Amino acid sequence: MEFDEHGFKLDRQLPDGGQIVDNTLVTIDYQWYRPRVDLIVLDRFGQIKRIKGQAAHQFPIAPKAPAHHLALAQVTQSWLSSEAPLIENLAVRAVSMSQLEHMQTQIGDLYQLLAIERLRNDANSQDPASKYGVFVDPFIDDDMRDAGIEQTAAVVDGELVLPLQAEIFQLQVPNGRALTLPYELEDILEQPKQTGSMKINPYMAFEPIPADVRLTPSVDHWTQTHTNVASSITRRFWGGRGIRVRTQTVSTTQVVSSSTRQAEFLRRRWVNFSISGFDKDEALEQLTFDGITVIPEGQ
Repeated sequence: MEFDEHGFKLDRQLPDGGQIVDNTLVTIDYQWYRPRVDLIVLDRFGQIKRIKGQAAHQFPIAPKAPAHHLALAQVTQSWLSSEAPLIENLAVRAVSMSQLEHMQTQIGDLYQLLAIERLRNDANSQDPASKYGVFVDPFIDDDMRDAGIEQTAAVVDGELVLPLQAEIFQLQVPNGRALTLPYELEDILEQPKQTGSMKINPYMAFEPIPADVRLTPSVDHWTQTHTNVASSITRRFWGGRGIRVRTQTVSTTQVVSSSTRQAEFLRRRWVNFSISGFDKDEALEQLTFDGITVIPEGQ
C-alpha cells in the first residue's frame, strides 16, 4: 500500500499472501488536518502569543485580536510538508525620515501647483479682457460693449459682423382659412350603426339663427423691439440659407422679473369683413364695430 498527503494506492496483493476480490468493501481509517489561520499577537506584558483560528475545509477565517493585544502577523497553515506556512505581516511599519521628507516635498509642490491654477482660473473669469494693459474683447457676448449708445455692429459666435435689420410681415390667409400643408381627412372615430332616431325639436321652436360675420384678419399679431445692440436680431438671421452656414448654438435665458400692461396705443390697419346668413327680405338696420358705425358696400 502506497500513500502520501494527497491520497493512497491499494495493491491487490495482501501482506498475508491473499488477494483482494473485486467489488469488495474496503474500510480505511485515517486522520487529516484542515487548513487554519493563526494570529500572532503581543500582549500588554510584552509576551508573544499565538491565537489559533477555526479550522475549515475551505476558506478558513482568521481570529480577531483580543483587547489590549497588538496583532503582529497571520500564519496560514496548510499542513503540507511540501508547502511552508504563509506568513502575512500585520505589524506597524516604520517609514524612514528620507521617505517622509520626500513625501512632504511632493505635497508642497502639489499645493503650489493647485494655488497657481486657481489664481489663473480666477484671473481669466474675473478680468478676461485686460491683460498687460491691453483691452481685448473676446466677442463672447455684449457685456464688453457700451449699451448706452447705439452699436452699429453685431456679435455672433465670437465674431464682429454687420447687423441685419428684420421687418415682420403677416401671411395673407386665403378666404379666412388657416394656411396649412396639403392634407387628407382621415376617420379617427366612426360609428356607422344606430339603434333608433328621434326628433330633437319636434315643434320647430327655436330662436332665429344669427348672421355669420367674418373678419380678415381675425387676429392681429405684431412685435415691437427696442434695443441699442443688434446682436440678438442678427444672430437669428445669420445662419439663414444663402448667407452663411454656421454651427447651431443653444442659449439659456433666466427671467428675473416680468410685467404685463395694456398697450396705450394700437397700430392702424385695414380690416375686411363679410356678413352672411340673412334671409331674402331681411334688412340690415345698423352695423357697428367697436362703437364705430360701419356702412358696408352696397347699402
